[in-house]
Amino acid sequence: MLKNLLKTLMIFFFSLNSLWGFTSEAPLKEARELIDHRQYKSAWETLHRHAEEIPYSEMMILKAELSIRYYSRTNMFQTFSFSNIKEGETLTEIRKNGNVGDMKLFDPAGALLSALQKDPENGRIHYWLGEFYFTVLHLIGEESGMSREELEHQIILHYRKALEKGKGDEISAANLGYTELTVQDWSSAAVHFREALSYNAENPAYHYNLATALVNSGNTSEAEESLKKALEGFTSEGDRADALFLGSTLALMEDNGEKAKDYLIQGKSASPRDYRFPERLIQISLVQENWDDAVQNSRDFFDLYPRSPETCQIILNHFHAFQSLEKLDPFFSGQVEKYKDDPESLGNLLYHWGVASLISGHSATGKEHLISARKEFDKVFPESHQIFGIIDNLLSQESASSGETDQTD
Repeated sequence: MLKNLLKTLMIFFFSLNSLWGFTSEAPLKEARELIDHRQYKSAWETLHRHAEEIPYSEMMILKAELSIRYYSRTNMFQTFSFSNIKEGETLTEIRKNGNVGDMKLFDPAGALLSALQKDPENGRIHYWLGEFYFTVLHLIGEESGMSREELEHQIILHYRKALEKGKGDEISAANLGYTELTVQDWSSAAVHFREALSYNAENPAYHYNLATALVNSGNTSEAEESLKKALEGFTSEGDRADALFLGSTLALMEDNGEKAKDYLIQGKSASPRDYRFPERLIQISLVQENWDDAVQNSRDFFDLYPRSPETCQIILNHFHAFQSLEKLDPFFSGQVEKYKDDPESLGNLLYHWGVASLISGHSATGKEHLISARKEFDKVFPESHQIFGIIDNLLSQESASSGETDQTD
């Protein structure tokens, strides 16, 4: 009799649970549906309202997902606010506007790590730990209190564990591969960008990153195929410039200077303000002893930053490495005429022409250019500027080495 009564009460109890929704699946499903409909504040409130019904790991995973991807505002990923997104609104706009309501205190990493202690085989916890550290690295970096190296270590550690446990996806594969590129783990990066491409075969960024990993691994033939696919997909100037520059690197690894020049000329045309293309063309032209091209690309390189001393210094360094400083005379003479009405750029040219002349053993010409440079700089710089002291020291040293110093008793 008592057994029958107990059985009846148990059936009645579970029936009430079912009627009232006291199962872990119902509130989890509700929270996920709210996230899918961009009702992030309501999703957070649902999790709190049903906290006792939801398994701890699932609770921490969903709260971490909301905090990492769907916050309206955050303070160093320690406090968060959430919004219900209306039709026509975007989360980006809400973050910019800043009208986002109360802040909630939450530590995603601490919550996920505590969940991992209770549920050590849960690959999804590792996934969201990888996602958290990746987001922190790229949004706030070392201001988080962790070094870049430690953040990269945690990203790689947790994303790899997630993949090992079968909980990876396109995002984790791509983020892991990108992090492995930054730590120069080329072979692993290639593996994970191939995995990312298995989800999204047309993504040009994945092809470019795979090509980068393969180039650095020495696999130039496969790298070129990936690079071609990246160039087919890239539309922005910056992306195409990076891919074309990588193509020149690949060609140089194959000892194909003409092919490298072709990539660089395309890049120079596609991104005229990108200094990398004329600078590398200078180097290749010098290797090939094509002095006219070396001088022309020196002009193009200088024209990007005519007032920067580093620009001329880089050009000098390249020519000096090939013992060809005298080949720069056409460069200097042409640019001096071009910038005759710009005292700072003209002074920059005359100063470095003077230095090149002195190094080449042409003392009188070198001093003449340095004196002319001083006159130009005097038009734009105060007398206290360091360039005047540098010029005076060079002139004094050159006079002393020529035996032209004044003799005193």
